[in-house]
Parts: sequence; structure tokens; C-alpha cells
Amino acid sequence: MGRVSEKEKAHFIEIAYASLMEVECQLDIALKLNYITDKEFFEIDQESVELERLLSGLRSSVQKEKL
Repeated sequence: MGRVSEKEKAHFIEIAYASLMEVECQLDIALKLNYITDKEFFEIDQESVELERLLSGLRSSVQKEKL
């Protein structure tokens, strides 16, 4: 992201976060329709929580760069 501004970086991170929330919604539906097992849901959900944490940290880092 060499020439991308902090504002653009923040925007990309927000898009990534929104996409992750969409995936979580689709996972809930897949579980309710028995397309995935509880175990599969739990494993993917754990990864999703980790991604949320990483995106949050990245967003904080970018916001500090703006200051």
C-alpha cells in the first residue's frame, strides 16, 4: 500500500470488516440449514473472531498514523 493514504487504508479496512460480518451472517444461515456442522461452525467462528481482532488492531494503527 505504498502510495495509499491513511484515509484510503481506513476505508479498505472498513470494507474488509463489513465483508467479514457478511460471512458470519452466511455462516449462521448455513448452520441453521444444516449445511455445516456445529464443529465446523465453531472452528470457522474462532477464525472469524481472530480476524475481527486483527482488523481492529490494524484500524487502530492506521488511525494513529493519521495523528
